[in-house]
Amino acid sequence: MLLIMGNLLGKIRSNFMFGVRTPWTLSSDLSWNRTHRLAGWLFVCGGAAMLCGAVAGLRGVPQIVILIGWLVVTLVASTAYSYVVWRNDPHRRSHPGAESVQE
Repeated sequence: MLLIMGNLLGKIRSNFMFGVRTPWTLSSDLSWNRTHRLAGWLFVCGGAAMLCGAVAGLRGVPQIVILIGWLVVTLVASTAYSYVVWRNDPHRRSHPGAESVQE
């Protein structure tokens, strides 16, 4: 499931229902696109790690540790990356719905 979601995540358009919805991704198209491409790759890597663990015979707690660990890494990396990209975007809005950059 993570492999499929990761493949689709990098292609979705900005919306308020699905995806990495931080204040920065919602107020910057550049941040949305780059963050979702990163999160897509991270989901694919997490799915591959889970698949490798299953093939290697890991069951129960080790698989859960891999899953939760990878989801935490994905969450933290995607959130931090969305802020960094938003901060460097010259076309960002100060908040969703704002017309222009206000500094």
